[in-house]
Amino acid sequence: MLINYELDEGAYKPMRAHDSDAGFDLFAREDVALSPDKTFKVDTGVHVLIPEGYVGLVLPRSSYNCAGVATPTGVIDAGYTGSISVVLVSKYDLRIFKGNRIAQLVIVPLPDVHLTEGDVTGVKSERGLGGFGSTGA
Repeated sequence: MLINYELDEGAYKPMRAHDSDAGFDLFAREDVALSPDKTFKVDTGVHVLIPEGYVGLVLPRSSYNCAGVATPTGVIDAGYTGSISVVLVSKYDLRIFKGNRIAQLVIVPLPDVHLTEGDVTGVKSERGLGGFGSTGA
């Protein structure tokens, strides 16, 4: 599958380290100084035309998670043509430099799902109403 992309001036081409990798690395287009427990939106300057029937997921890089930087999942809907930004939250003071890999873009098929109102909580299941932590730590 081929998907069109465009780059703003100074942006880096999304790339995979290996052909078998699920995600395309996204790079910071600018230097950013992260402060503890503050949310920062970092522009990549990458525009991707996600085809109908697919969704782009902006996901964390494992190395950033290990370094105390959280990347909440971002959703890129089909038809969005703006620049992809990445949200970063750090536990520490940290400098992100232009050209650093900051997240990955994974493009996945999107099933045609529709919601209909009906009985949910009355249906018996093993999990039932058990939420966060209900299956153990």
